Amino acid sequence: MGWSCRADAGNVLNAWQDVCHTQTGATNVYETTRGRYMFEVSHTEHDDGSITGTILKFIVGGRYDGRVKSSGSFRIAGDGSIVRGPKILKTVAKGMKPAEHVGIGSNGRPLFELI
Repeated sequence: MGWSCRADAGNVLNAWQDVCHTQTGATNVYETTRGRYMFEVSHTEHDDGSITGTILKFIVGGRYDGRVKSSGSFRIAGDGSIVRGPKILKTVAKGMKPAEHVGIGSNGRPLFELI
């Protein structure tokens, strides 16, 4: 049994995963000037079709190498708008051309195109 969301929210999540994969090679890890982050999707069904999850920041240095700490949360509304989240997510959502977004598993075709 899986979970579901509205297509618009799913398209934004897929685009964010594509940016992460291009940037770091992992679909849920991204880098900013403030450090390296990852996100985890909650896989909780929401009545409005939104997607929620947690943002985690990698801790660098000392005995904490490879560990993460909580750094916030995100919410992609069912219509694809960003209610809460990091700047990179807002940038991805703003620059999407949804008609050209074909989703993960597209046999090498581009997942989205930034304007």
